[in-house]
Amino acid sequence: MIRFVVDSTATPTREFASEHNLTVVPLRVLFGEETYKDQVDLSPSEFFEKLAVSRQLPTTSQPPVSDFEEAYKRILDEGDEIIVLTISSKLSGTYLSAMGAKELFPGAPISVIDSYSTSVGMIKLLEVGFGAIEAGKSREEVVEAIERAIPRVKVYFLVDTLEYLRKGGRIGGAAKFLGTLLNIKPLLQLKDGIVESLEKARSRKKGLKRLVELAKEGLGDSASSAKIGVVHGNVPADAEAFALQIQEALGCEKPDIMEVSPVLGVHTGPGVIGMGFLVPEE
Repeated sequence: MIRFVVDSTATPTREFASEHNLTVVPLRVLFGEETYKDQVDLSPSEFFEKLAVSRQLPTTSQPPVSDFEEAYKRILDEGDEIIVLTISSKLSGTYLSAMGAKELFPGAPISVIDSYSTSVGMIKLLEVGFGAIEAGKSREEVVEAIERAIPRVKVYFLVDTLEYLRKGGRIGGAAKFLGTLLNIKPLLQLKDGIVESLEKARSRKKGLKRLVELAKEGLGDSASSAKIGVVHGNVPADAEAFALQIQEALGCEKPDIMEVSPVLGVHTGPGVIGMGFLVPEE
């Protein structure tokens, strides 16, 4: 059997993780001297409550090699093969930790993939992997299918402020939006594994409308059959309305809604809304 290991920034729901027998390795969130395992010791809602009253911006850290080592050993002892999917190596050192643990099991059936994405983008790649497994593909073929899909994953998001990305050092090409008027809402994207600027919206409402247009443009004739994921930072009502907006505009099934992980919330701040989808192969 082929088993997946992912890091916690993918933010799979418990039901999703259980259904697909996922092993989730948590990153860390640090509030001063206090360290929390992402979504183990600290849920998304608990994180944003702490963030609202924290005097200093929390920081994040990758999982230690030993966390991946423990996960690999448990799965290998059960006689299964492993595919690891991590957050973009340009955003975190998690990929290096996963690779470091792989080196401790020479010759073992372990494949480590840099998603060049995170959050809902990783979920879209997992779905590709599950489909390949159901089709009877080997581990190598599943890896190939996922790697082929990586350039086709689109992740767009709208933030209330760029301050969290700036302070966390993950701002990338979006830095050019710093210093814009307060009522301007930056639309960002994950491109080649980093956060890049896309365009500016004059209000949150217009920004969300533009996200829907980007989905329609990206998916084209396949829009009605697309499986789109919506992600949010402590704004469930907004995310629900946005998912319905997408469903109505594209004629697709209602997007799944997931919360941004605490680790990603450190960098996006509260109020973020994003979406991810997979552009069909030509």
